[in-house]
Amino acid sequence: MSDSEPESSTQRYHNALRLLRERQHPDSITVRFPWQCKIAFLELIELAIRRIDENPGSHVIRIITGKFPWKVYVPPVGDSLVKYLELGGKLKVLVWNDELGDSQKLVDVLARQTGRFECRLAHTKESASMISHIFVVDDIAYRIEAPHSPFDGEPITDVSPIVPSRICFNDRSSSAKLAEYFESLWGLFADRSSLSHDLASA
Repeated sequence: MSDSEPESSTQRYHNALRLLRERQHPDSITVRFPWQCKIAFLELIELAIRRIDENPGSHVIRIITGKFPWKVYVPPVGDSLVKYLELGGKLKVLVWNDELGDSQKLVDVLARQTGRFECRLAHTKESASMISHIFVVDDIAYRIEAPHSPFDGEPITDVSPIVPSRICFNDRSSSAKLAEYFESLWGLFADRSSLSHDLASA
């Protein structure tokens, strides 16, 4: 949160997302700014953690992103992802880019959770403006961005770039379709990429 962003506004937004999560409400809510995106990720990860607590077993967070940047994901989002992994959850990340770039730092951190974190690099930016960036928790919750061109060279701040997206904490049908969409793209790069610890040492 920036100094110019009123705390009350941020807290109201966080409370709204927390309430939707706790009530497992099927309504979706708009996410536009990076500071809102951080809160959305935190609440999605909290949902994933609670699902592990309530029903230990196979749980997966799936992410498609053009970048996996430190500015957005850490802290405290990265810390929450590490906690989720330590509890036994799995994290699969597809970076739709020709290089990891500033995604490398976070990949290095998460790669310490050997066997539970896997990252694949698309090795291309082709069709990037048509790929929907998603964050899907099991088959229950998701965040999905409107497709957009890569923000190459554009600094990430709390208020820029603006990326319209939606978050929903209880939509099995849409979440299952997004998980299937993820897996269809994930499989395309099985032979061209590797586990995160291999990428990190490349």
